[in-house]
Amino acid sequence: MDDDSYSPDIDDETLRMTILELTPNIIAYLDTEDRVVKISRSACQFLDVDSPAEAVGKKVLKLMKYPVLVLLTKKCFESLNRGIEVR
Repeated sequence: MDDDSYSPDIDDETLRMTILELTPNIIAYLDTEDRVVKISRSACQFLDVDSPAEAVGKKVLKLMKYPVLVLLTKKCFESLNRGIEVR
């Protein structure tokens, strides 16, 4: 096999799901109503959710148990909805 012509036999969805499964980062994909579409295992651990399947379809703010985290996330969402960069 030529190194220049290598092409993995893996589809994009499998790659995305593998990354969500293995990453130590807290990642959640949300829909326009702030419901979880996909979520990493690390995010589940942070939110004290047993599995990604348990979180899918739920509003992310409802999964948060700490009021300060809910407040900070709401402020972040407000900025994003207004097109303001969040740092």
